Amino acid sequence: MQFIKGGFSYRAKKESGVNLEIWERGYVDHRIRDTNDYRRHIEYIDQNPVRAGIVTRVGDYAYSSAHPSFALDPPPDGLKPAISLVG
Repeated sequence: MQFIKGGFSYRAKKESGVNLEIWERGYVDHRIRDTNDYRRHIEYIDQNPVRAGIVTRVGDYAYSSAHPSFALDPPPDGLKPAISLVG
């Protein structure tokens, strides 16, 4: 992907004569550590339509995994269990 994006950017800048960034910065790779981390990421993703102002409630966005018509898969096997900090 880096090769394709780099080649395109080089040609676009050369042809236009403008030296602006064409692509957004890359994503940050993150490995899910445990079930709590998995749940936090689901909640973050579910909140995206609300943060974008598309809907006011998480479950109202029809294309979200939080929508009542969507059945989310269980956490993947092999994740560490949630760590309890209580006694």
